[in-house]
Amino acid sequence: MEKCLVYITDDNYVIPTKVSIKSAIYNYNGEKLIIYVIATKITDIHREELENLDTEKDNVSVIVIIKNEDFTNLGADHHYVSRAALYKFQLPIIFPDMEKILYVDGDTLFYPNWEEIYDIDISAHYGAAVQDMIAVLDQKWNERLDIENYYNSGVLFLNLKKMRQDNVTEKLIESKKNDNDSSFMDQNVINRVLSAGFKSLEVKYNYLLTVEEKYTPDEMCEFFNETFENVQISSARIMHLTGEMKVWKDCMSSSYDRWIGYLDSSDYMKCVKAYICSEKEKYKKELAILNEKNKNLERELQAIQDRITYVERHTAWNLLSRCYHKIKK
Repeated sequence: MEKCLVYITDDNYVIPTKVSIKSAIYNYNGEKLIIYVIATKITDIHREELENLDTEKDNVSVIVIIKNEDFTNLGADHHYVSRAALYKFQLPIIFPDMEKILYVDGDTLFYPNWEEIYDIDISAHYGAAVQDMIAVLDQKWNERLDIENYYNSGVLFLNLKKMRQDNVTEKLIESKKNDNDSSFMDQNVINRVLSAGFKSLEVKYNYLLTVEEKYTPDEMCEFFNETFENVQISSARIMHLTGEMKVWKDCMSSSYDRWIGYLDSSDYMKCVKAYICSEKEKYKKELAILNEKNKNLERELQAIQDRITYVERHTAWNLLSRCYHKIKK
């Protein structure tokens, strides 16, 4: 039976999506795999590059689906996640004949045996996902949304059949219309609507690097209720390169060496250029802050100098006044 893997991308995310797809294909050991890429606002060249990724294995096909829907009427923006992510809400409609799919964000890497996720039984659930440890322990999103479990929406094993039966797409869209919080583009809405109907996955199927960097293995064992071995980075089946500063924009990232192995030479140069531009913008902002601080300091120094001048003149006047009165006496 064929397996389905789904991505969503726009032109800004084509390179990381290509890297993720390459890692998925290279480490796939199963039956027929169809990889669907829902793409919006991408060039013809990028579309062709995505479609040509299936040449490495005969049992893998890559199909690009072009979508240009406008989601500007749906809730608040996010500072670095594009509105293309909202196509997650429409997956049951975009794939009307499919029962189950695995959706993954483009900032992911796949490792051997990742296809074992398809063997997990989700027939009684809307889907399965890994809990977001940082969002729960640090940001308390489960309490803020009044739900028991809060999941990361970067890797979702979805039961589209059940989602269609319960009109989940409409519920997600309606919830997003009333969501003015810009903390997440889609994750809060997915949790608000679907969390109670989700099954918890082992952390290895969405191994968040930000979690591994922030917490000790013992803390991860306690939160995920898993063994010490299972929470090790070496156990990851799907690694999620979470965080605002992405690996393709930061060659000093701890995950850069893992990621760059799937990058071709032309994309490598694009990433180098992106990194240089990112650093340039960062230093421009820092310079602007320093210039503003310098202006403020100059104003403060001028105020001090004006105060000193006033004190000097006031003191001199007092001394002259005293001398005058003494002479007059």
